Amino acid sequence: MILSGSPRLLIQQESRIPASQRRGSIAVLRERFRRSDPWLRALTGQAPSPADRIAAFMDAETMVEGVPLRVVELTGEPGDMVFCHPVMVHSVAPNRGSRPRFMRIKTQVHTREGRELSSRLHRPPS
Repeated sequence: MILSGSPRLLIQQESRIPASQRRGSIAVLRERFRRSDPWLRALTGQAPSPADRIAAFMDAETMVEGVPLRVVELTGEPGDMVFCHPVMVHSVAPNRGSRPRFMRIKTQVHTREGRELSSRLHRPPS
C-alpha cells in the first residue's frame, strides 16, 4: 500500500520547516506529517476512522495542502518491479498468496535535489 502524492506533500512540508528543525529524528518528521491534516490523522489511526475506510482512503482522492492523495494497493506478477520516490509513504500489506514474496528496497537517488533530500532525511540526529 502506498500513499500516492505523498512525496510531493512531504517535500512541500519539509520546505516550510526551519532549517534548525530539519535535523530532528525521522520519527519526529513522520509524526509531524501524520498530524498535519485531519484526513492523514484518520488514515494513520490518530483520529477516529471512517466506517468505510476503503471508500474514504482508496476510492477517491482527497486534497491536502493542494496535493491530491489516495491510498493505492500495488500488485504485480513474479518478476515485476515497482520504482517509487525515496520518501513515498507506504505500509506492508499481508501476503494473501500461497507462495512467499520477496521485496527489496534499494534507494537510488540521481538528481541533486534528490541527493540533498535523502541526506537530510537520513542524517543522524545531532
